[in-house]
Amino acid sequence: MLFGEYLLEKGAIDEAALLAALDEQQRRRTFLGALAVREGVLSVGDVLKVVTSQSGDRRSFGMLALDLGVLDEDQLDRLLALQRSSVDPLGELLVATGAIEADRLHTLLDAYFRAAGTGNSEELPAP
Repeated sequence: MLFGEYLLEKGAIDEAALLAALDEQQRRRTFLGALAVREGVLSVGDVLKVVTSQSGDRRSFGMLALDLGVLDEDQLDRLLALQRSSVDPLGELLVATGAIEADRLHTLLDAYFRAAGTGNSEELPAP
């Protein structure tokens, strides 16, 4: 169970607050192509090549970049890890919007990890 689902199940937040926070996470996420240029992995021309090929293709930027040969799997994995690490945690966004108080969030986060058996409130389990 993901942490957002857990918060819903516990009645700590409502669906609208969760959806708003998830939308904000998505909005703030760095575009993989921009990240690749910033990290010196792709040129702007490479990014445009991938974006142009996305027209009518439902595959992700990363998958298309692999297929076009402008990225290898190790580079893509590294970029995706960087992209994930740059996303604001869901709990922080929920607190920032007033959907939940910080103390309540920390209590529920600890309970979530105890229930998951990790005992670690520093990292969320991978989806």
